[in-house]
Amino acid sequence: MKRDAIIHIVHDVCPPHTRPGEVASHAKLTPEQVQTIRQLYVVGAAGTWRLAREFGIDRAAISRIIRGKNWKVASGPIAEPDRVRPPYRGEVAHNARLTKSIVCEMRRLYTSSTLSVGALARRFGISDTAAFRAITGETWGHVTDVPPVTAMRSCGLPGERHNLARLTEGDVRAIRARRAAGGVSLAAIAREYGITKTAVLWVVQRKTWKHVQ
Repeated sequence: MKRDAIIHIVHDVCPPHTRPGEVASHAKLTPEQVQTIRQLYVVGAAGTWRLAREFGIDRAAISRIIRGKNWKVASGPIAEPDRVRPPYRGEVAHNARLTKSIVCEMRRLYTSSTLSVGALARRFGISDTAAFRAITGETWGHVTDVPPVTAMRSCGLPGERHNLARLTEGDVRAIRARRAAGGVSLAAIAREYGITKTAVLWVVQRKTWKHVQ
C-alpha cells in the first residue's frame, strides 16, 4: 500500500480528494454558490454556458451540479433528467452580444434618425446581419417595448442613408482629408473605421460616395 493510504487508515481520515463539498482540497465553490447555480438553472434565468462563465468552472461541472451528481451535501433544486428545456433567447442565451435595452435603442435610433443599419452595427460592435435581424425582429422578436421595424428604408438611397452604410458623410470627408495630408496608410484607416482597404481606396478615389464633396 501507499504511505498516504496507510496514514489515512491509521488516523481514520478521508483522503483529500474524497472529501465532500468545499472541504475538498480542489473545491472551487461553496454550498451557497451551488444552491444559487441550481436555482438559476431550474427557474430558467441562466443556462449552463452562462453559469460556467460566471462561476469560473467548466460546463461539465455545472451539468453535474444541476443534476445532483456531485455536491450532494448542498441544497437547491435538482433538474429533472428528462426535462426538455426550451432554447434560451435574448440576453439569457450564452452567446448573446446584445441586451433588451440595446435592441430597443437600435430600433429607436433607426426610426428616428438617418443612421443606417451598418452605422448602428459599428456603434454597438456587432455585424451588419445581426443588427438588421434585431431591428426587423427576425431575432429578439419577443422584445416589444420598441416594436420591430417592418418598413425598412430603401436600399437605393445614397451614402449614409443606405441601410448597410458603414460610414457617414463626415467619415468620408475625414478619410479623404487624411489621405491627402499623407502619413496614414489605407490599412490603418480601414482598421479604424471597420471597413476593408478596398473600401477606403474607393472612397479616396471617389468611386463610391461620389455625392460627397
